Amino acid sequence: MRKYLGMRNQYLLGGIIGSAFIISSILLHHEFYKKDISIIPRVKWDPSTIRRGSLFEYRENLTKCLTNIVIHHSGFKFKPGPNYLLAYQLSMGYDDIAYHFIIDKDGDIYEGRPINFMGAHAGQTKEANELADKIRTGIISDTPIISAYKLDPDYGAIGICLDGNYELEKVLEVQLTALRYLLKSLCFQYKIGKANIFLHNEVKEKIVRKRGLTFVGNETVCPGKYARNKIKHLISIL
Repeated sequence: MRKYLGMRNQYLLGGIIGSAFIISSILLHHEFYKKDISIIPRVKWDPSTIRRGSLFEYRENLTKCLTNIVIHHSGFKFKPGPNYLLAYQLSMGYDDIAYHFIIDKDGDIYEGRPINFMGAHAGQTKEANELADKIRTGIISDTPIISAYKLDPDYGAIGICLDGNYELEKVLEVQLTALRYLLKSLCFQYKIGKANIFLHNEVKEKIVRKRGLTFVGNETVCPGKYARNKIKHLISIL
């Protein structure tokens, strides 16, 4: 998905290291940490020093900006890992990997897009796209671009992706264990209640339509029939 082409931004290695350090610190020192749950910082699997694109960086305190968590599956039955997902999404026109975290089939958690940048995983709204186009083309000149971003379901939404296609295979318990601890850590750090943790297929009704906006895109079964109930139960007992 391309979001608001023409709005250019970039992030440096320092920002990647910084966000990785924050999350690593949470997992290491939070009461819910377990030794068999690990996180791999972005610089470990993608050592690029600069990536350019139409990425929007949150300027406010992240505790105020980050309000939702959206859970996905990759849709690939094999073990793609973050490198494959990044390459695939770049080939599809994304400016970076769409998700903030990826949990592989070994239960390892990878940092994806730095958490201080808005993701590209939850979908789009007609209203956000139309307003962004008017701002970009100069039809509206007195409205900041953040006004358009705030109409997008990705604004303030942390994206977590489980490797696998859970329409076709059963989600692994090691992934659910890692997801549980990651959710607890993120909710603790950013003061996000479990009522604001959604499955991807819930975004249209529970985020977009609830705000009176118009969802753009196809219906989705993500994160898959073999994962949905297990993840919803996991959320209920956080």
